[in-house]
Amino acid sequence: MWSRRDYWSIVLGVGLLLSAGAFASAKDRPYLSADEADVEKLLEDRIRFVRDMYQPSGSDMAKIQEALRDLVNTQQQYQRQAALTLSRLALAISIVHHDPNLIHERKLLRINKFQTQYHNILARAPLSLLHTVRLAEATVPAEQASAGRARMTEKLALNAKELATVFDLDRVDGIVHGPIEPGPRPAIQLPDRQAPQPLVLSPQPAERPAPLQPATPSVQPSAETPAEPAKALPPPPPPAPRAVSPSPGAPVATAPPVSAWKDHLNVATQKYGFNPAQMEAAQSVINQSIGFAMKHIERNQSAIEQANAMPDSPEKTAKLKELNDPVDRTYDSMVRRIDALASIEQRNRAAQNESTAGSK
Repeated sequence: MWSRRDYWSIVLGVGLLLSAGAFASAKDRPYLSADEADVEKLLEDRIRFVRDMYQPSGSDMAKIQEALRDLVNTQQQYQRQAALTLSRLALAISIVHHDPNLIHERKLLRINKFQTQYHNILARAPLSLLHTVRLAEATVPAEQASAGRARMTEKLALNAKELATVFDLDRVDGIVHGPIEPGPRPAIQLPDRQAPQPLVLSPQPAERPAPLQPATPSVQPSAETPAEPAKALPPPPPPAPRAVSPSPGAPVATAPPVSAWKDHLNVATQKYGFNPAQMEAAQSVINQSIGFAMKHIERNQSAIEQANAMPDSPEKTAKLKELNDPVDRTYDSMVRRIDALASIEQRNRAAQNESTAGSK
């Protein structure tokens, strides 16, 4: 009998072939989905999407375009890590679709489940449409963000209807990708098994008992025979570096502009080698931090403008420090929260890399 491991290794091998057909079968996509292999082409598509939906000014478009380009390397890494999972989901949809033992309703339930998982992986990509929308709306004025959301709802209404749903921003990547068409019926051919050979028993010569050897007296360590010294154990590995949170009243470093906070995802991913789940968690922390910082700035916009208009003096410096302190602490907390996502092994490896780079 074939083992379960042998069976699934063959199934997954077929899946890599079927998944390519499933990816290419989607039609009438207004924009590329985040599984597009050509990342430069995907980047240009995201820039076109922002222009179509939000019609930003030249300066805002330059900021958005620069931020999107900074995510290219992270997108490539994410695609490499998610490729096998996506191919397995595409294969599972094809297997369920061609299963003659499942009734139609149960097939639909399972296919929808796998399809939702596929779309969710696309939405977590650095260059997903969802992340592009959040980046654009954090850059353009509120009026342009609202108008862009309305254009998006109207443009993608038919695509949402194809998935039997209404437009929902959290599902925009799945709506644009569309239904995953099942591939052809998997033809899994097992290699021919050899016929069992008859068991032939041949007489074995009788074994002669080995001659007895005289017992060797054991040698006990004494003053004349010194005992062999025990080997020294290697020292334990150094503990993982841990960030020490500042006390509530302790000063923190000045944060960079809020528009640059998104770059920390790429910095942390390159430093620690984050996997897709860690990248998703880090992106969520960054989005939350940016949202809090932007709300604080909007609430205190008039006070900040008044402080900037003051003549240079210690009072002006103290006032601006007071107004910007919540933003500085939010950035400091964001960095520490993202560092905490790394495992002990990832932290040790990052510390070792920094030590090696510093010694050069």
